[in-house]
Amino acid sequence: ANRLQPNAIVVIDNLYTIAIQSRQVDEVVNWGSKLFNKKPTTDLANEIALLCYSVQKFDWSRVFYEKSLTINPNQPDVEINLALIAFQGGALDSTEKHLKKALSIQPEHMPTLEKLATFYYQQGKLVEACELLQKAVGLGSAKAAQMAEQVCS
Repeated sequence: ANRLQPNAIVVIDNLYTIAIQSRQVDEVVNWGSKLFNKKPTTDLANEIALLCYSVQKFDWSRVFYEKSLTINPNQPDVEINLALIAFQGGALDSTEKHLKKALSIQPEHMPTLEKLATFYYQQGKLVEACELLQKAVGLGSAKAAQMAEQVCS
């Protein structure tokens, strides 16, 4: 009699789902990596990265965000997340690089404008911060308007 062989992707996907539900991060990375190798998608890479970030596994999070960018390099939110990871590790040059990349992908991306302005403000680059805030205000950001009152005066 012929036995039905389970589809390897289905089995791995089921094990990955169980690991996610039980929040076993090591197993999520293990099964998620295997699933990603068989069926690479930005959604999967970003999901694993976000879970790793949420439990402060920043190195793993960075790896999966970078895998996501290999599939689609035009993801400003992923660049922002990589900037946050770099900032956590004190890598300020990398933080700025990722935020600038996000802005180059989508020049009117409000979260990027606000985060890069905040970063510049923290670094004492008030002119750069003010320029970004004014751009965000021009696009209708109430949050940027509040920040601009403090930074640009």
